[in-house]
Amino acid sequence: MNQQLQDQNERKIWAERVKSRCGGGPLGIGYLTALRHLPKLLVPGILLMVPLWLVEIYVFAVPSEGAAAFVNGEFEGQAFPGTIWMAVLLAAARLIAWTLATAAAIVLVAGRVLERPVAVHAALFAVVRRLPDLLGLILIAVAMVVVIKMVWALGGFVLAQPWMVIVAVIAGMVVAIPAMLSLPAVTLEGLSPLSAVARGYELARDRPVATVFALVVGVFVVPFVVPEVITRTMILAGTMMPESLIIPVSIAGNVLVMPLEAAAFAAIFLGRLTRAYLDSLPALEHITGRLPGASR
Repeated sequence: MNQQLQDQNERKIWAERVKSRCGGGPLGIGYLTALRHLPKLLVPGILLMVPLWLVEIYVFAVPSEGAAAFVNGEFEGQAFPGTIWMAVLLAAARLIAWTLATAAAIVLVAGRVLERPVAVHAALFAVVRRLPDLLGLILIAVAMVVVIKMVWALGGFVLAQPWMVIVAVIAGMVVAIPAMLSLPAVTLEGLSPLSAVARGYELARDRPVATVFALVVGVFVVPFVVPEVITRTMILAGTMMPESLIIPVSIAGNVLVMPLEAAAFAAIFLGRLTRAYLDSLPALEHITGRLPGASR
């Protein structure tokens, strides 16, 4: 009986420690964790994303005789016959690879935050087993993007003023952003795609503005705007850097920000989870119980 009470007290102390760690500033603890364990967090992106980028270099940059630029993880250059279908296939493959790499990094970050470290290969195998549900999430995300673009395209016929169209699109994006928590919900809690989307809105319900702001900063601003600025700066300053180095440096920059993006997903999700329940121990233990090969 004494041992059971001691174990229960230790579990409660652990849950409070995690809650204190994630509750105050989830982006801070997420980024700090990512920087401390950066080499391991880089592995999923290197294994899954870099080969696709190298294929894109071969398909686009070589035939277009250098008239292509690698910007924010994508190529911008001259199209030529026979590559349109390849561009579509590579875009789909890149989206799937990004989802798998980010999900694996989420598992690695969550394991560190929850004090249950996970090996890189175990995280990769775990997310590959979740591929059907992750593909379902991708379809839902694509559907949301299509709806937002339809509002943008058709809004001009329905709404008299352009600013009204812009407001409608921004409102739709803000409403859709909490659904992004569905990625860690599938990865860490093992939920189905639709249940994971509902989970995202459930966790954001009591603090919607703070959740949306954290996701915008952690998932969009840092991972996308910063590499974009760096890449554009390198292109503009091409005389200061050999042209042959621009694409490799751009790829390296995009790989480096992927752990920060995953850290934002994991930390925001865990932070919202610990705030959503008065007693977060069962939810946290459910996640740690699902972590592949987790150990103290």
